[in-house]
Amino acid sequence: MRNFILFFLILVITLSIATGGENRAYITLGKSIDVPDKTLSFENQAFEITEIGNYKTNQEINFTVDAPGADDMLIVLYDRDKLSTWYERVSNTGGHAVVVIPSNKTDKAGMYAITISHNRTIIGAVPVVISDYDLAVNPGSKQIIAGNTLDVEVRISKNGVPINVNNTVKVVLAKGSSSFETNATAVKTGVYEAHIKIPLAANGTFSLYSVITTERNVFIKYPETIGIERGGYIEIQPPAERFPDEKAPFVGLAAAVAALLGAALLRKRL
Repeated sequence: MRNFILFFLILVITLSIATGGENRAYITLGKSIDVPDKTLSFENQAFEITEIGNYKTNQEINFTVDAPGADDMLIVLYDRDKLSTWYERVSNTGGHAVVVIPSNKTDKAGMYAITISHNRTIIGAVPVVISDYDLAVNPGSKQIIAGNTLDVEVRISKNGVPINVNNTVKVVLAKGSSSFETNATAVKTGVYEAHIKIPLAANGTFSLYSVITTERNVFIKYPETIGIERGGYIEIQPPAERFPDEKAPFVGLAAAVAALLGAALLRKRL
């Protein structure tokens, strides 16, 4: 029971990597998306969240595990109901393992979690979205000035056919622990639009992605995610950089001064 409680707490957030204690596991997925960083502390351990796995149904999930000091590890794939759908025990790894979850274990779409255990204690976990939706996220620009609005188009299809979903479609910008998001609205079948107002304080490179979430909460009040896709990175510049050529405002001033001097000389000659 203690391990299950620990598992639930880890999955309140989107990706968990154990950062405290004698043993810790670092999970590197073959396909993932940057999400807002968060840290959850409990039982003298901290789990840092930085990414979420992004795979399609009937697709292998490939990843590596680095857990110094943990030669023996139990790797488990849980579904949204916290039921084990696949597991593998690895031994004599030297703390490093290359793992492949076969495609016949990813035939059901939904939100899953991969956990790493050592000595009956979970030392790492990562949420993974397995989706049968195809998303394409297209920002109106890769660069934007803070205070402006970023327009984003999201195209959704299933089995190659454009489709509207009976769920919430969101567009998110994330950088470290900072993020801002907005809901997308369907404008025609399979095409959604979102308009994200960029805060004046925002600055730097942000990860852009879109998610489809249901009304169901899983893993302790976390919205179930059934679709996710990246839209690249957006460079947000402060308003002061609206005019990169700092000399530009002085060109008009210099011309005005020259005109005034010319007029004064002309009056003196007359």
